Amino acid sequence: MTTNSRVYRRHVGDDVPHDAVIVSIGGQTLDDMTVSVFWPAKGDVAADEEAQSDVPAALAYADEVAKRYRFQRVLVWIATPEVWQPEWGTLMA
Repeated sequence: MTTNSRVYRRHVGDDVPHDAVIVSIGGQTLDDMTVSVFWPAKGDVAADEEAQSDVPAALAYADEVAKRYRFQRVLVWIATPEVWQPEWGTLMA
């Protein structure tokens, strides 16, 4: 597995920050995990959400979207923080 040295901040709440791409990680275990990447409308960029196959793919895609559309940050909303894996990067509160 590839180790991700990135640091991600955990997003808590239902609000959608206008300056962030959000990686949403649902489920209680690694086996029932659902993952998607969401971003709000910004200028001429429409809001969108795309399902992803796994967390590393979602994080990489979120970084790409943030850079392409000039969002300031990538946040992680995670239903069960205990499933976070160190190889995905560091998840800060």
